[in-house]
Amino acid sequence: PAPAVADHDAPPPSAAVRVDNLVRPFTEEAIRALLAGFGPLATLWMPSVKTHAYAVFHSPAAASAAVAGLAGIEWPAGACNVLKPAIVPEAEAESVMAAAAEAAAAAQPAMTAPPPAPAAEF
Repeated sequence: PAPAVADHDAPPPSAAVRVDNLVRPFTEEAIRALLAGFGPLATLWMPSVKTHAYAVFHSPAAASAAVAGLAGIEWPAGACNVLKPAIVPEAEAESVMAAAAEAAAAAQPAMTAPPPAPAAEF
């Protein structure tokens, strides 16, 4: 038999997953528990509207297991939508999470010192 030929166009293995088609109500703890059933999570991020999530696992094998296990399931039960998970480059997940963190930091009021107290008159 011919030796296996490496596919140089294949993307490198990734531990990052994007899960689309999330429907509320659910808690962050619930999605975290669902995903952690496939392997330990390094990070999890969702926008405030909770329509999708980025999860980074500790291994590409766990990410692949999550995609296979989540594809087409209705979650939460009764949501009438099926999950659409996909492996994404880790750089994509990191970029989205970093941009969200920067936006959150920019939205916070600047830390300023309180104005000095008026001088006491004697």
